[in-house]
Amino acid sequence: MTMFRTKAVVTIEDTGPVLSAMLDHFEEHATVIRTEDGARLSSPFGTVDIERAEGRVLVDVASGSAEVLAMIKVFIAEHVFEFAGESASIVWSGDGARDALPPHFQKLVVSRAFDVTPRMRRVLVSCENISALASDAGYHVRLLLPPPGRAPVWPFIADDGRMRWPAGEDALVSRVYTIRSIDPDRNEIAIDFVLHEDAGPASAWAAAARPGDVAGMLGPGGGTVAKAGRYVLAGDETALPAVSRLL
Repeated sequence: MTMFRTKAVVTIEDTGPVLSAMLDHFEEHATVIRTEDGARLSSPFGTVDIERAEGRVLVDVASGSAEVLAMIKVFIAEHVFEFAGESASIVWSGDGARDALPPHFQKLVVSRAFDVTPRMRRVLVSCENISALASDAGYHVRLLLPPPGRAPVWPFIADDGRMRWPAGEDALVSRVYTIRSIDPDRNEIAIDFVLHEDAGPASAWAAAARPGDVAGMLGPGGGTVAKAGRYVLAGDETALPAVSRLL
């Protein structure tokens, strides 16, 4: 199995208290095994080795997926600045260190859209890397909808590892939706939207979607169905795409 790895040198003040507080928080997200000088974080997504040195913290991240590695990198970076403040600094090296766009980002172009029922609209979009969505990696994606009439400005990963989002007039609408189906031969995915009278921004976008419209996407994520001998699936209209996909 190919492993992807990135390393960071983190400079922070009062490394002991800050690192201790971060590790306490990380226990909510991963198995944390503490050592005399740091810790190892383990999860199904990868490992993070943390070692405290004089005036700095060394971080070594490993994962079997470049996309997951980037997400772990963003997770670590954002928590460093959350707990240590803006006086901290991070220097990354290794896989993905100079990637501007997140590797789990894709640009989408609407192929067609139609109403499945009077209140459910299906939008089919082409994407650049259908193989990233064709496995059981996850059912959910985060759609990024640009402001109407403006050229889209996509999020990017800054040198310090944090995700930077467009703001002001370029701010994106971000909503999580279920991948309804995938057509690898056409490089298309289908996403179903419940239509509302008081439409929110995503529902309104779907209702007006026309071939050639552009959106962005982060993902997939959200996990998959666990193995069991019997299932009970229940939900409202907005859950129908997920229920259908699970079935």
